[in-house]
Amino acid sequence: MNARDERGAATLVELIVASALAVLLVGAVLTAAFSTQQDVSLAGADFAAGRATSEVLATALQSMSDAQPLGACQGPGGLSQDVALSQCNNPVASGPAVEAASTGTVPGGLCWYSYPSTSTGLVAPDLRCLVAYADGTLWSFDWPPQPAATYTSCDPATCFPHTPASGVLPAEPTAASGEATLAGTVSQPARAFQVRDAAGATLSVSTSSSQTVLETVYEVDLTVTEAWGAGRATPYSSAVTYRAVIGSALASQEQSWSAA
Repeated sequence: MNARDERGAATLVELIVASALAVLLVGAVLTAAFSTQQDVSLAGADFAAGRATSEVLATALQSMSDAQPLGACQGPGGLSQDVALSQCNNPVASGPAVEAASTGTVPGGLCWYSYPSTSTGLVAPDLRCLVAYADGTLWSFDWPPQPAATYTSCDPATCFPHTPASGVLPAEPTAASGEATLAGTVSQPARAFQVRDAAGATLSVSTSSSQTVLETVYEVDLTVTEAWGAGRATPYSSAVTYRAVIGSALASQEQSWSAA
């Protein structure tokens, strides 16, 4: 009887230990599964957000490479931007395609005139901007012209309501403004944009630059930061440099990888 009792007691201890180990094992599996699910969820959200901003940036850069000057009507008294296209015998392109630009400062970026595809010379353009701010965010702006504006009757002083003053980059948008779309992030806002003339010489431009200077802006380089692994101990980032050639519908990119 005593031997049988001892065997029974040993079996009960083993069951308790086995049950405890099973609970610990199940807990470890659930913890690992939750952690994995959390990582997957974060990675999925990170990828979706990155893809969305990349699409915004790609659209802005394509528009920048397609930028064209405003239209005007050439008449006996000179150029006019308040004559409707239907009443203009000699429509011409006038001024720079870039409406505002600033490099080496914060905020930095460009504003330009963006016509719908194949519609240059027929309709008024949108005014678009791509600007990097001190907090590292990159925003894309797009303002349509006044509804009645035509290719030769879009005076920049009145054609684009609710925009900053001519030659000035827009202020950073607030969450409630709804006037801009996030286009990515930059690690060095003051160095995010670089511009060159047609000969390849680097230009230093600001919001006080004249139209004569803005007309020489030919190539635009933009370096953005793309990051992955949100929530992980070691996220990774990619520094991507995009190049747009004003008015030439050309864009390219160079990419380098580094640990964040």
